[in-house]
Amino acid sequence: KNEGWRPHRNQTNIMPMTRMAMRTRPRVAVAVANVPHLPQGETEVPVERKVVVGTVVRSNFRGAEVKLEDGQTGYVTAEEANYSKHQRLKSGYRKRSHREDGPCLQEGVKREWVVLREGDERGPLLSAAKLDADLAWERVLQIQDICLEANETFEVKVDSFNTKGVIASIEGLRAFVPFSHMDQTDWERDGETGRKVFPVQKKGSNIEVTVIEADQNEVKLVCSEDEATFAKAMRRIVPGALLNGTVRKITDFGAFVGIDNTKCSGLLHVSNISQVHVNRTDDVFQVGERIKAVVLEVEENATRISLSTAELEAEEGQIMDDKASVFENAEEFAKIFQEELLALNAQVDEDEEEDFEQDY
Repeated sequence: KNEGWRPHRNQTNIMPMTRMAMRTRPRVAVAVANVPHLPQGETEVPVERKVVVGTVVRSNFRGAEVKLEDGQTGYVTAEEANYSKHQRLKSGYRKRSHREDGPCLQEGVKREWVVLREGDERGPLLSAAKLDADLAWERVLQIQDICLEANETFEVKVDSFNTKGVIASIEGLRAFVPFSHMDQTDWERDGETGRKVFPVQKKGSNIEVTVIEADQNEVKLVCSEDEATFAKAMRRIVPGALLNGTVRKITDFGAFVGIDNTKCSGLLHVSNISQVHVNRTDDVFQVGERIKAVVLEVEENATRISLSTAELEAEEGQIMDDKASVFENAEEFAKIFQEELLALNAQVDEDEEEDFEQDY
């Protein structure tokens, strides 16, 4: 009855069978058939996905038999057994023998399944891969939110690489890290093209990344090593933190300092350069000069960062006469400043608590 049927290029869910059987038996589509194009202006009515619960009662490398709670017996192909296997078979793994993998599912496993097609003589065709994929994407989107909101980073293993970037895996999903988003400091240049080449020995190693794009509809998951470096630096920009940077611009009211490993600049106001009065910023600093400074204040998302070198002085006006000594002992005086901030914040919290008790 399926004579002349040919699968769409995206419909790869064909029941496994021998080469001889494929010559003598018609192919059976296990996915929903393609919907004809609708007239202009009309929209397709989505079909509600049916989810059932069942237990694996028999399994081999080709597929598994599932006993459903309503008494029916369904079956699942190896490709739909779980999402990681689905991805491997979809990418061409089927061309190689996967008999050595053993059973595609463990017998006795009870879980939810998606019904791909209602039953024939063998019962409904089921899929675990689709539910696994939905759950994986839900987790990845949560990871992306955390990366964006809290500047979080995480490690991934480099599974492989191509001419554009490296391939990794996050929650079982294929993730791509473009070379343009990677630290290429220790990469060697190709003798012919002059371009930097990804070190082959890094395959299998871990890199720290952050998610910059995640789209389930487009099946697109992109990460960045550079943005992870930036995120780690941003986590350190808190009041009291000691930062390294480069003077980018001098103005009448202070200096803008580019903070290392970030795209951010902080303002070192002229009144915060020293404990004594400073007439002109360029009397102390020059564009391109490397400095250290402590963070006084940070507005949300680091839109404004206030810096100070005055807090690093051992004595008033020291930075005017001996900047090298100030920066050499910066860690010691930054620690003192951090302790003062903690004591001040504790006092503020105590005062607020007393005011609250008095009001109520």
